[in-house]
Amino acid sequence: MTITLSRADYDELWREQNLNPEVATHSGFSESRLIVPERLGQGYMQSMQWQDINLTLFQYQLHKEDSKCA
Repeated sequence: MTITLSRADYDELWREQNLNPEVATHSGFSESRLIVPERLGQGYMQSMQWQDINLTLFQYQLHKEDSKCA
């Protein structure tokens, strides 16, 4: 089954899945985690920021390659 999404639909899936994203802040350090929408795959993206350093970890797997965005 092929899934075709517009960019707006793709962005909306992420917003719906992450209505209240996990965010932690402390003394100049912040961290957030976004969950991958089930329709696209499984896993998360985690972002950390400390002073001028930004780090993003991608821990997810998308459904088979027949899924695509238009």
